[in-house]
Amino acid sequence: MIIKPREMPKYLMQLEALASRLPINQIKKEDVVKQLINQRTGFNGERSINFPLIFLPQNDYFILHNLRLLYQPNYYFQIDTLILSGKFFLIIEVKNYFGTLIFESMFDQLIRVTDEKEEGFENPILQVERQSRQLKSYLSTHFFSTVPIENLVVISSPRTILKNPSNSPLISEKIIHSSKLPTKIIELENKYPNNIIATKKIMSISEKLLKEHTPDTKNILEKFHIPESDILTGVRCTKCFHLPMKRIKGGWNCPACNQISINAHFSALKDYLLLISNSITNKEARHFLHLNSDSTTKRLLKSMNLPYLGENKGRKYRLNFLENK
Repeated sequence: MIIKPREMPKYLMQLEALASRLPINQIKKEDVVKQLINQRTGFNGERSINFPLIFLPQNDYFILHNLRLLYQPNYYFQIDTLILSGKFFLIIEVKNYFGTLIFESMFDQLIRVTDEKEEGFENPILQVERQSRQLKSYLSTHFFSTVPIENLVVISSPRTILKNPSNSPLISEKIIHSSKLPTKIIELENKYPNNIIATKKIMSISEKLLKEHTPDTKNILEKFHIPESDILTGVRCTKCFHLPMKRIKGGWNCPACNQISINAHFSALKDYLLLISNSITNKEARHFLHLNSDSTTKRLLKSMNLPYLGENKGRKYRLNFLENK
């Protein structure tokens, strides 16, 4: 049973919005695009385990994706996928690496070889073991739970070659391709044949984890040291992506392809939310959407049924597109 579905991370949405609204010659454009590619690749890798997980009995397993929990004051830990059962809990860390992966046990290092180029990374086993300790501490604090916590590193691409030159049993046990995930879970069922926690208790833990999940909130402009004035404003064409569209009676017109759209401003205001602020005034909306009329802007914002505070020129509309995400 999926308790918390896998959704596109807000940070990835922020990167997509930022990359699309930076001028080509903006000094941080290349850094933003590189980060976007990395985040998109990671998210696609995480989604690769969605299919093998559908074969698990829904009544026996409770699944939470992209979980972020408070571990210590001002310090959070994150888990790609957490699977709860009455016999054991399982942490899954997904890696979307390509090429050849060499797991060097002597130095606890992962070496990736692509096009005869070597790159070093932290051994992901250390990462999931750290997550296990953090989750164990969290559970003992909130639930006094003694359920065994297992962990796996799942390599999403079947074309990635895995090498274990030292023949370390730990590496062979913890590092798997995504296609082997159902088999590995069966092995864990055999390892832990008895139920330790009742289903009702697992549901209680699941609900608590879901409630305690805290999405990461980044001010992406501050992160990349980009001034708000560098952001391209306007409504983007829904067909050819030209920026900006022009406001016409009852909709928007693209001067590049002549596409007509009624609701193209929704996407523009979502970009505003992701990049600038979760609230907007009439004046700010006029500037961002390239509108000339107070009354037209007011009608657009009012038609979106946005909650607001204040009246007249002091009214602020709350952009609530991402709530409950």
